[in-house]
This record gives sequence, structure tokens and C-alpha cells, in this order.
Amino acid sequence: MPVIAPTRAGTLPRRDARPGTSAPARRPRPVADAARARADRLRRRLDGRWSARTTVLVLATAYLAYALAHVVGDDPGAALAHARSIAAAEAAVGLDVEAPLQRALDAPALVWLLGRVYLAAQFVVAPLALAVTAWRSRLVFRRLRDTLLLSWLLATPVDAALPVAPPRLADVGVADTITASGSSAMTSPVATVVLNPFAAVPSLHVAFALAVGAALAALTRRGWLRLLALAWGPVVAVTVMATGNHFALDALAGAAVVALAAALSVAVHRPPRPRTAAAAGPVGDARAGTPLAARA
Repeated sequence: MPVIAPTRAGTLPRRDARPGTSAPARRPRPVADAARARADRLRRRLDGRWSARTTVLVLATAYLAYALAHVVGDDPGAALAHARSIAAAEAAVGLDVEAPLQRALDAPALVWLLGRVYLAAQFVVAPLALAVTAWRSRLVFRRLRDTLLLSWLLATPVDAALPVAPPRLADVGVADTITASGSSAMTSPVATVVLNPFAAVPSLHVAFALAVGAALAALTRRGWLRLLALAWGPVVAVTVMATGNHFALDALAGAAVVALAAALSVAVHRPPRPRTAAAAGPVGDARAGTPLAARA
């Protein structure tokens, strides 16, 4: 006998109920449930605290992949040809802003400052941002750490498959202002080992700077500090173009890579569930390193 379900108009038999029961019939979905459980286990595993061994292994893997891309994609002829193709494409759509930007910022003090910003962005600011976020918020630190690593790993196969020389080496009317100002020799043996000269696409300088700016902005509620942090990405984008190290399209590619990396990182590292005031105490969650109100 069909189960009768009450409605405003009266009672109607429920078609989704089993005979003799009041609960609707539900088909078991073991495959979907098992896949969801595996995904949750993987997310929890990735979201956990990394051991020293795991950290060293991940960094070593990323560096070895980068070094392999340096060897595989080390084709100066192809890199120069690709760079000139990018310059031609930018000129066709009116995006060739590198040379005009250099001329607009052609002042000794600005050239010196931009050179320092370019050199410090990867080797000083990014490590300091990781240290600050680790001190202030575990969640923000994990998201930043994984965003930087994923950006690096996503860019590495592109570097190997599509070597691109920077504008300063492509003879497209853009100078090497860092070397010319005496800040550093971008063509020195040390620089070419640390920085792959044919890995202009995507711009990891821009990718890392955008990630760092977003992470630092997430640590504060003050509007002017947030704006200052978020300005770091655009400042580095202007710097890499004005110093002749990247095309505008390189910067846009870097922004696309970091957007994908950040989306993956946020999907893995979810914010902790809100805790009651009695359970958390007046100082918030000590494990996360910040008061609950600051992490809301």
C-alpha cells in the first residue's frame, strides 16, 4: 500500500517511498561515496603539517624539474625566435609597452631602484613573506607555500617546451637596464645558473609577487596596508618590463599561472571550522597562530 504524504490540499501517495515505510527510497551510491572519501583523505593529507623530510623532498623535486627544463629548453635560437614572435604579436594588438615604459622611467635613481626590486623580489621578499605568514597564520602560510610551489611546477614544463628569451636579449629595442646600471650582470655565469635566461614565459616574478601580495593582504584588516600589499604584484610587473626581463604577455601568463595555482591551494587548504568562544578562549586558536577574529 503506498505511503500517504500530507499536503496542503490533502494527502497524496508518495512515489519516492518504499511500500510499508515512511522514508523515501534512496539508491546507494558506493562508487561516488568511495571517491569522495578518497578525495577527502587526500585533501587532509595534503593539508597536514609537512615534515622536514617532506619539505626537502618537495623543494628538491621542484628544483630538479626546473634544472631539467633548463637543460631541455636551452635552445638560444628557438628562444630568440619565440621572443621576437611575442614582440610582433604585442605590436599587432598595441601591447608593446616595454620600450615606452623604459623611456618613461629612464632616470638614474629609478633605474637603480627597479634593479634592486627585481633582484630582491624572488630572493628576499618571497622568503620573508613565507616567514611572516608562518608566524601570523598557519592557513595563509600553507596557501602561500603551495601557491608558490604549484606556480613553479606549472611553469616548468612550459619553460621546457617553449623557451623564450627576455626582451633584453631579443634585439627588439629593449635594453638591459640592470646590467647597464651596474646593479648586476644578468648575463654572468652565476646569473644564468640561478635564473634561466630562456624561461621568460610565464613570468614567475609576477606570479610570486601576486601571491605574496595577496597573502600579506590577508593578514591585516587595515585598508591602507591591504592596498600596499596588493600593490606589490603590479609594482613587480612594471619592474620586470622596465628592466627588459619580460614582455607584457609574459606577465599576463604569470598571472594566469598563479591564479590556477592559488585556486588549487585554496581548494586543499580550507579554513578551520568556527569554534565557540568557550572552546576557543579569549585569545582564539593558538594552533593557527592568530586570533579567531583576525582569521574570519
